[in-house]
Amino acid sequence: VERTDDALIVRASVPGFDPDEVTVTVDQGVLTIEAQHQQEDEKREQNFVRRERFVGRMYRQIALPQEVKGDQTRAEFSNGVLTVTIPLEQKSEPRRIPVQPAGEAAASPAPASQEAAPAQG
Repeated sequence: VERTDDALIVRASVPGFDPDEVTVTVDQGVLTIEAQHQQEDEKREQNFVRRERFVGRMYRQIALPQEVKGDQTRAEFSNGVLTVTIPLEQKSEPRRIPVQPAGEAAASPAPASQEAAPAQG
């Protein structure tokens, strides 16, 4: 996993799989990569039948930061390597929030225009 200024890039090695056997999903802040391959080979000769089955499966989940744009995710497959690129939202600059002692906001004096009128007797 690599993070650049504008994207999160995930590279996964999936040798032996074809692109149509690989599924990539982004759901609720989680990137899921799944691949499944099934192959069956049968050889018939005079006195025997030989059957071989191969099943390969790969499954990975990666938690994503909150600022990803999951709906703009791209996946590319080349020579057994899957590259998933997930764009990041533009980050806002950190903002300092002033901290006041408890009760100070309620005890601050009211503006002069809102002072109470003198009681009439």
